[in-house]
Amino acid sequence: MVPNDKSLLQGLEADIAIPDLNTVIEWNGVVHYHPIYGDEKLKAIQTRDAEKMQKASDLGIRLIVISDADSSRKTLDRAYSDVRSIIASLLGS
Repeated sequence: MVPNDKSLLQGLEADIAIPDLNTVIEWNGVVHYHPIYGDEKLKAIQTRDAEKMQKASDLGIRLIVISDADSSRKTLDRAYSDVRSIIASLLGS
């Protein structure tokens, strides 16, 4: 696993890249959904998110997006469980 990788998506940063599984994990916090830093910043973030999705699709890379709009323990536990299950299934475990 490679944190903050820019190679797998050809210059676009991935929160976590797993090159051996051709997979990228993005953890999208509240700033991806609400104008915490203003409408312009939200629009820029959402545009970049769309670019990452398109780039991953074009390159045949699996993109897993963890939506975390509240940063609660419940959300963290659910996301961890979901990602763990996805990775296990990719590894054939």
